[in-house]
Amino acid sequence: MRNYLSGLKRSTPNLVAVEAAFFDLDKTVIASAPMVAFGRRFYDAGLISRRTILRGLWGQLVYLHLGASEEKLTRMRESVLALSRGWDQGNISAIVEDSLTSVVEPIIYAEALELMAEHRRKAD
Repeated sequence: MRNYLSGLKRSTPNLVAVEAAFFDLDKTVIASAPMVAFGRRFYDAGLISRRTILRGLWGQLVYLHLGASEEKLTRMRESVLALSRGWDQGNISAIVEDSLTSVVEPIIYAEALELMAEHRRKAD
């Protein structure tokens, strides 16, 4: 494998190394599940029901106090994916962008901000 990669680099002199960092928003960057954080905004936009908000809040409380198995987390993720299937990406982006200051900034983990800043410094 090493010889193959060495040969690849020699045969493609314009090959550029690209680095990327990906951060999971849910409990990694913000101290809440995104569906809970943006629940009110999604409700106001007619995307979710009041019942969905209440179920999300209940799930958040249970998770915070009892945790969740990988199986439970998978079921929750699949449920949210099914709920959001078909949503207009532009509409969601507008809701999130409009809410960044009031919804996201107050619940961002300081450690996540520091890690993102470190990645930016390394990229410069």
